[in-house]
Amino acid sequence: MDKYPFTNDRPIYQQLAEKARYANLTPQEQELYDYDLRNYLAYVDSMMYAKDMAKAEGIAIGEAKGEAKGKAEGKAEGKAEEKLLIAQNLKALGVDVQTIQKSTGLTAEEIEKL
Repeated sequence: MDKYPFTNDRPIYQQLAEKARYANLTPQEQELYDYDLRNYLAYVDSMMYAKDMAKAEGIAIGEAKGEAKGKAEGKAEGKAEEKLLIAQNLKALGVDVQTIQKSTGLTAEEIEKL
């Protein structure tokens, strides 16, 4: 049976019982308890810090990947637009479709649409 049966009634009674238990410890036991408590809190703190750092690192990696993907997509779009512009200019100059195909890598259908 619990030494303090009233502790189940309210949380404040639980806190009171904990303080009473601590007060009944010898000075050496209190010192050991305090030492263990400090170590436990330091451990919890370091785990929380590690978790926060891992999360921040994950976000940074995700942002870097997104930025790299965006740049690659932008370059690809730019190259595609450049090919179309070159093909359009060559077509306007009267260059035949086969030469434009060889020069730009575009299909005959793409060139005809210009």
